[in-house]
Amino acid sequence: MRNHTNTHQVARNIYRRTIQKCILIGILMATSSAFNALDTVRHLPRPYSTALFYRDAADVYKENATDQNTSKASDFKQRMRSIVKQRQSAGRYGKNAWRPENFKTAVSLQEYANVIEEGRRSKRTVVVKFHATWCKKCQSLRPIFMKMAAMNPETIFLDVPVTESNANLHKGLGIESVPFAHVYHPERGLVEETKLSRETFSEFTDLVEKHSS
Repeated sequence: MRNHTNTHQVARNIYRRTIQKCILIGILMATSSAFNALDTVRHLPRPYSTALFYRDAADVYKENATDQNTSKASDFKQRMRSIVKQRQSAGRYGKNAWRPENFKTAVSLQEYANVIEEGRRSKRTVVVKFHATWCKKCQSLRPIFMKMAAMNPETIFLDVPVTESNANLHKGLGIESVPFAHVYHPERGLVEETKLSRETFSEFTDLVEKHSS
């Protein structure tokens, strides 16, 4: 009876070891297959390699990003061109051009007199610039004059362009050349008459500040 039990125990041990060997062999075969598969992938032709796939994906991302940036830049340029065209269509001295609230325009003697009277009643200095649309010096002074108006909201700035219908206005005020300026004090009337230029505009600014204080 004891011999019979020993025989069964030996058989179970052999069976157990056999199962363990089979499992180990299976693991080794699977590992070997995985290494062989990996080695196969490594030696595949370059167009099908994983590295190339990721590199191509990165290139595609960069290309898409570049296209998006280019598209944004293109949209920005189109918007800026549209704004420029709108300003050009409005005209450099058009009604739709931006101007400060204290910036006015007079094309007739009556309009000119009304602004001077407005300054006298409101006790505000009136700065007048006579100019012509064909005058390059006048055009170069326009943004500076606008800036001065924006920086001095308590002073009235009057723009008087030369036109076919108001030539007598300039002659009557003694304007022989443009750009030219007048400064009217609310109590003392006309206090300054001077030619304008970019070189002497800082001196003109000092005069305006003197009579506006």
